[in-house]
Amino acid sequence: LQVRGPNVFVGYMNNNEATENTFTRDGWMKTGDVVRIDEDGFVFITGRIKDMIILHGDNYRGDENLWPETLEGIFKRATCIADCVIPPSCEHPERFHLVMLVALDEAAAAFTDAEIAAAIAEVGAAAGIQAHEYPLQFVRIPEALTKENGFRNANHKLMRKKIDDHYKAAIDAAFAVDR
Repeated sequence: LQVRGPNVFVGYMNNNEATENTFTRDGWMKTGDVVRIDEDGFVFITGRIKDMIILHGDNYRGDENLWPETLEGIFKRATCIADCVIPPSCEHPERFHLVMLVALDEAAAAFTDAEIAAAIAEVGAAAGIQAHEYPLQFVRIPEALTKENGFRNANHKLMRKKIDDHYKAAIDAAFAVDR
């Protein structure tokens, strides 16, 4: 999404490089948002360019671009999931599928990965999720990701890098399993 107008700032003070990276040559500000426009002309933000994950490998038609925020929003509709995140470390040339960190609802604490996958498949199918967009493995985390436990900022946005770093060993172990 790019915008311009009298309400848009004109650049960063004393930082020409940041200004040049934020604006096009003809004055449009690059917001960093990825959008889709429906047939009626409505614009929907689907994610952030910086959060995009590119899945690599022979299983994909070239490389596949995924926006974790969109997928997480859909997968959270599964009744067993209290919270979830697709960590940024999924984007690695040697990682060919998605892993998702999940905090389960209390009533679903004893669910198996197969039961979690089935619940996610149900909401994913209803939303039109493609096969490559489903996580193949789950890493269970002990609690939802909140501002109070340091995994969301003041605006309640996920602090993806911090989450990735905190759960690095568990994420790496999930990728070490041959799928």
